[in-house]
Amino acid sequence: MVRLEIVEADATQFDVDVLAMKYAQAWHGLDASVWERLVEVGHRKDDFSPLPGEYRILDAASSLAAKKLLFVGTEPLWKLGYLEIRVLARTMLSALTESSPNSRTVAVTLHGVNYGLDEGESFQSMIAGFMDAVESGDVSNSLHTIIIVELNRGRVGRLRALLGELVPGGILDGGRSFIDKVSQERLRAAGYASASKSHVFVAMPFSDDFEDVYHYAIHAAVNKVGLLCERVDVTAFTGDIVQRIQERIRSAALLIADLTTANPNEPVEKPLLKRERMRARRANDRGAGGIRVNKRRTVTICADSSDTSVTRR
Repeated sequence: MVRLEIVEADATQFDVDVLAMKYAQAWHGLDASVWERLVEVGHRKDDFSPLPGEYRILDAASSLAAKKLLFVGTEPLWKLGYLEIRVLARTMLSALTESSPNSRTVAVTLHGVNYGLDEGESFQSMIAGFMDAVESGDVSNSLHTIIIVELNRGRVGRLRALLGELVPGGILDGGRSFIDKVSQERLRAAGYASASKSHVFVAMPFSDDFEDVYHYAIHAAVNKVGLLCERVDVTAFTGDIVQRIQERIRSAALLIADLTTANPNEPVEKPLLKRERMRARRANDRGAGGIRVNKRRTVTICADSSDTSVTRR
């Protein structure tokens, strides 16, 4: 049996046997911070830059609280969806068993939310991956606790609540004896069924000022009707990840853009305008109204409950 815990902490300063991270063929977030510290003490990039499907484990730098670091190679960030998160979680535990079988504790962070994926779906996919590893016997008998480390206090609360629904008591075992049938079905489908779910794309800053608006006014309502809610602060990304964002905008069932504090930037504005002009032309063909964008670029995106079209006023 393996216990799951969610802790509010800085992963670089959390005392644990192994800190497990992804390496998406470039440095992002936590792994970028760890990379800088390893370089400072003389490590070469090849020491901890595994190709997809491979892994590297090494002793941590003195400035990190973990005893060892595990890097699992994945495809580039823009290719990582919910199923890939499930596979990553399982691979982390199997790699840990091979490389450090006596480890009792491993810390991970939630993947996906900082580059646009739905928080709850990402979390379920990760937990499902851990369950896959436990059920298949890819987990060492020594492993006692998987700790999900998170800095955002609000997210810690939401993930703890979701964990309580999925895995009451926070215990994983091969027979799923601690998990009810409804949760078993949710975990069985996590990642695999995600691609078939429609999604809403939300473009708004990652700022404390927007947290309540997003999580309580938008995300909860979107999930309640069975849609995924994907959000990104596009100012934080360039290159391939922006292409992924644009694709998710084009394929979204609904677009929501909060432009309270600034004009929209180009990665969001171009595909959003292109798509809505197309929608407006279709609406005009049916005798409905068109699009108006005022000079201040204040945007409201709304959906008519009797129509799937999106309009902009």
